[in-house]
Amino acid sequence: MTTLLAVAHAGVVHMAADSLTNVYERPVVGVRKILRIPVADQTHTNGEVLIGVSGDGALAALLRFHLKLDSAPAGTALADLDGPDGPDAWAATVAQAITVIAQEHGVLEDGRLDGHLVLGYAGRVWTVVHCQAIPHGDGVAAIGSGEGPAIGAVDALLSTGMDPARAVPMAVRIGIERDKHSAGPVDYQRLDPPTTPLPTTLPEDAQPEDGKGGQP
Repeated sequence: MTTLLAVAHAGVVHMAADSLTNVYERPVVGVRKILRIPVADQTHTNGEVLIGVSGDGALAALLRFHLKLDSAPAGTALADLDGPDGPDAWAATVAQAITVIAQEHGVLEDGRLDGHLVLGYAGRVWTVVHCQAIPHGDGVAAIGSGEGPAIGAVDALLSTGMDPARAVPMAVRIGIERDKHSAGPVDYQRLDPPTTPLPTTLPEDAQPEDGKGGQP
């Protein structure tokens, strides 16, 4: 009962989702299915991840309050992908943390995580299932009952050269039109790549000779 799509392009993660859920079989719109979770990353100024949620309605609320990300992947280059500190290994630890939260609060179906998620960080996207994060090398991930139409639409739109910031929410709208279990409005979120903060002090070889911080 979700149409959620993410595209990673040029270091940016674009994510959009419908906003329909059911309460006792009564449709309710305006639900936020995309979370922005801070990352305790001391090396960057804007450490956040995007997490899109499909499945049990309690899962998004639980992650909002209980998921704590204490680190970011140490390596982001292609060569680091399979390393112990690379993005894929880091994403797997996030998937395991999400699964533990679901287990502790009973958000399970047949003993497994009741839902699928999309994780976006630093220009990469993964589909998260029970204890596992599946990387998408093509930078496109989708979940929910409207994923098929949404992926087909975004592939067609991007092939025309359309900016992903326009193509992703437009593709979700198309997915909604083809899926009776999804409805607008569409929530669109953009996650820019983490940036390294400017140094608070100049290196010794750049210090002005008078020691006054370069003041005239």
